[in-house]
Amino acid sequence: MDTLTLPPRLHEVLEAITDKDLAAKLNRTLQAAMHAMERLGHLKLLDLEPKVSDEGSADLALWESVAPAVRETVVDVNQLLDVIFLEFPGSSTSQVFTIESSDDFSEAEVGRIFRAAGQRLQAELAKVGEALKDPELVASRWNLLGELQRLRGGFRARIGDAVYLAAAALAPVERQEVVPGHAAEVKRAVTLRTTATDLVRSVESRLLDPSTDGARRVQMLSTDFDTFCAMPAWRYVRALPKRDLLSVRETLTELHGRNPTARLLEERLRPVLDTLREVARSQSHEVLRAHDRAAWRLAALRLEQAELHLDLDTGAAALAIASTLEHCAELYGLDSHLDALVRRGRSEKLSDLPRLDLTRLAQELKTRLEALELT
Repeated sequence: MDTLTLPPRLHEVLEAITDKDLAAKLNRTLQAAMHAMERLGHLKLLDLEPKVSDEGSADLALWESVAPAVRETVVDVNQLLDVIFLEFPGSSTSQVFTIESSDDFSEAEVGRIFRAAGQRLQAELAKVGEALKDPELVASRWNLLGELQRLRGGFRARIGDAVYLAAAALAPVERQEVVPGHAAEVKRAVTLRTTATDLVRSVESRLLDPSTDGARRVQMLSTDFDTFCAMPAWRYVRALPKRDLLSVRETLTELHGRNPTARLLEERLRPVLDTLREVARSQSHEVLRAHDRAAWRLAALRLEQAELHLDLDTGAAALAIASTLEHCAELYGLDSHLDALVRRGRSEKLSDLPRLDLTRLAQELKTRLEALELT
């Protein structure tokens, strides 16, 4: 197994451990965890995706094309399990947590964390074979890829949790500092949530525009979906939502040259809008919780400063509000009203706005930020 470069903060945590035997055991385990996460994240599942929503009839070739990815998943997780149980043998519940701090305690806590994670991974790995015997899975490339993505993503998240908790047992750390690839994953999730939200907004505005005839509306909607599918966010859409998006593109292609009513188009597109909303929601729930809380805190802090600038009439309020909007942009997709404020703020030259308009914008931002419920 190649030696990988640990994140700088994780390297600092290891260097600070006085018990060099513990440091060496932990380094070997973290190296194995990083290797597994890298392998689980880099498998090219895109090459296995159908190019159309209708995948045709199932045959042996379907399983033969996906089987190597399944085998690699099992191998990658098992290699990590071998290291975990070698370096930290014993029961995961044999000791009780205390508030004491010592190398012995740290080793015990880190051991409990990795053993507990290992046992959970082991149990989930045992379910893989059973899941892949499901006739509905093996008969559908889309369903099979969707399940494989779910499994690999779940394994990767579980390993990341163990790395984070182990590092946190040794020093004050944040997840993005120590979990390999976390920052990139957050960036991808923000991109996908933003892009999906904008597509929903654009499609809904097309459907509600009474001045556009059916043929023109189909053309504009086709452009919206074609653009989305050509953007980086498309690579991050999971298999089953991607199938729905391909299906609606095919529907719009069939409607080219026709003059469908707005009601017919809405009936055809409403399910995919729900799919897109769920895509955005899942990013917020599964990946972006800590990111959103941090962005909210920074936005609220800069807004508080903007209000002080307005009160003192320092002339710097516009800059502080612009900074607030940039932090709010990181929350794009959580609240349509806040999204509208972000778009409005970016379209205006804030430095040219009179003090009264800036005060109103600051109050609107405050109302929307206070209304956000971040769990």
